[in-house]
Amino acid sequence: MTRFASVATITTEEGVLDAIGAGDDAAWAGVTSRYSGLIEAVLSEFRFDRSTRDDVIQATWLKLFEHAHTIRDERCLGGWLRTTARRLAIDVVRQRARVLLIDDYAAVEGPIFDDLDLGPSQREQQALCAGFRALSVESQELLSLVFADDPLPYADIARVLDRPVGSLGPTRARALDKLRSHYEAKLSTSAA
Repeated sequence: MTRFASVATITTEEGVLDAIGAGDDAAWAGVTSRYSGLIEAVLSEFRFDRSTRDDVIQATWLKLFEHAHTIRDERCLGGWLRTTARRLAIDVVRQRARVLLIDDYAAVEGPIFDDLDLGPSQREQQALCAGFRALSVESQELLSLVFADDPLPYADIARVLDRPVGSLGPTRARALDKLRSHYEAKLSTSAA
C-alpha cells in the first residue's frame, strides 16, 4: 500500500512528492488537478496554439516526474511548476526564432551564389542575409521576434529574451543600424 490512500487526505504538499515518486496515482492526479490551472495561466502569457500549449504542459509534467526527488521544499511546488512551465515556453519561442533564422537566412549565401549572375533582387537578398548573419545572436533573436509574421507584444519579447522592456527599442534601433551598414557594404562590394 502506498503512503497516501487518497490525495484528499493531503492538506499540504508535505509528502506528495515522495508519493509521486513511489508511483501513487492518486497523489499524481491530485497534483495535476491542483496545479493545471497555474500552468495554463503561465502559458496564457504566450500566444501558442492549443497543440503547442499542450506540448509545453506535457513537458512541464514530465519535468516534475523526472525531478520530483530534487525539489527540496515541497511547499514550493507551485513556484517550481510556474518557473518550469515559463522556461519551457521561452525555449519554444527561442526554438521558433532559431528555426526562422535557419529556414529564412541560412541557405541564402554560400558557394552556390559565387559563380551566378545574380539579378538586383537576389544580390539585395544575399546582402541582407549576410548582414543579418553578421549581427550578434541576441540581435538576430530580437529582430526575428519583432518582425515575425505574428509578432509578440514587447512585454512578451522582453520576457522571452529576459531583458527589460525599455531596452528593446534602443537595442532594436542599434541592430537595424548595424544591419543597414552591413547590407550597404555587402551590396556595394557585390555590385563591383
